[in-house]
Amino acid sequence: MNPTEKTPLNVGLGDAPELLIEASAGTGKTYALTTLAARLLVEKRVEIGELLVVTFTIAATGELRDRLRATLRAALRGAQDETARSNQQTRSLLERWQGLGIDRADIARRLDLALLDLDRANVMTIHGFCQRVLADFAFEGGLPFAFEI
Repeated sequence: MNPTEKTPLNVGLGDAPELLIEASAGTGKTYALTTLAARLLVEKRVEIGELLVVTFTIAATGELRDRLRATLRAALRGAQDETARSNQQTRSLLERWQGLGIDRADIARRLDLALLDLDRANVMTIHGFCQRVLADFAFEGGLPFAFEI
């Protein structure tokens, strides 16, 4: 791999990261999104309710939510038990966090909180996101409060 190539494990997260992943089917978008979400939760101490993940279909949102849960659970198990079997994504995340000097107990705490609060994760379709914005800002937009797309 090219050392300057940006991957979900080495891309900078910045103070207010706004990341766009655009790719065709089967290229690893879900892997990238779940890796970035885990990194934001642990490295930047972002609350899971602060994340916004927008995709095209309702089926994709369900799969993404399931994969996010699985990624966080696997990383939590790995942080709690170094002997636990883990997949490559989990091993890579834990190696990164160890390299950054993040304590395993802190990693476990952050991931456990995220899993407990996973229902607050903003994983939605483009239409769902637009509907929420219109509903949340109906007054400012001069729209009826019962407005629907």
